[in-house]
Amino acid sequence: MSRFFCIGAVLLLNACAVCPQNEHVQQCPELMAWSLPEQAELSREYDALKPGALLRKAFQDYLAMRDEARACAAGKALRDFSIA
Repeated sequence: MSRFFCIGAVLLLNACAVCPQNEHVQQCPELMAWSLPEQAELSREYDALKPGALLRKAFQDYLAMRDEARACAAGKALRDFSIA
């Protein structure tokens, strides 16, 4: 019985040895396309915000995320998000 257990354990360990351990598939988020009239309206609404408005900060964060999504799609990372 222990012989079959050892053989089974060796087979399972060998199966894991051929599994790709560090394979990473990068998926980039899709960006919403904004029409020129929508972009113009967004610009007008952004300009109408008070200088210290929290919505300005949120909008700037959104723009940074769009830049990162574009870089991701181009295969270039703006920041390294890997865990050391």
